[in-house]
Amino acid sequence: MRSVWEGEGAQRHIDTYVTFQIGNALKGNPGGSYTIRVLGGTVGEDTMEVTCAPKFQVGESQVLFVEHNNEQFVPLVGIFHGQMRIERDQQTGREFIATHDGNPLGDLSQLGHNEEAAASANPAEAISPDDLKANIEKRLSDHSKQSTQ
Repeated sequence: MRSVWEGEGAQRHIDTYVTFQIGNALKGNPGGSYTIRVLGGTVGEDTMEVTCAPKFQVGESQVLFVEHNNEQFVPLVGIFHGQMRIERDQQTGREFIATHDGNPLGDLSQLGHNEEAAASANPAEAISPDDLKANIEKRLSDHSKQSTQ
């Protein structure tokens, strides 16, 4: 992550550039790494915080849904809805998908509609990264088939 001052005068602001190593791309061709630009960050003693902007930590594993990079103040679909963390259950060691705020994701159909229903109370019931990938690939395939009909 790298934060820098951008712009001049009244347009001066801080942008943070976050580079990710790509483990698996489901759509598009981002290459081995990909950098997104997010409004806000810290340069020296100056901090510009955007309340609804996602937070990133070095070393985290995440699933990101990116659109309009370098065109929007946060290039994630639905701002923080486009960020999912890959967490590990401390008791079982099982990987699961968590929402941007760390709640285990249990119901994909409710994402963007009812966040409480989407978030599962138990990591053991949460969707695994492999299940999320299979669900996304199926939806992309179904969408592609509908587009060609």
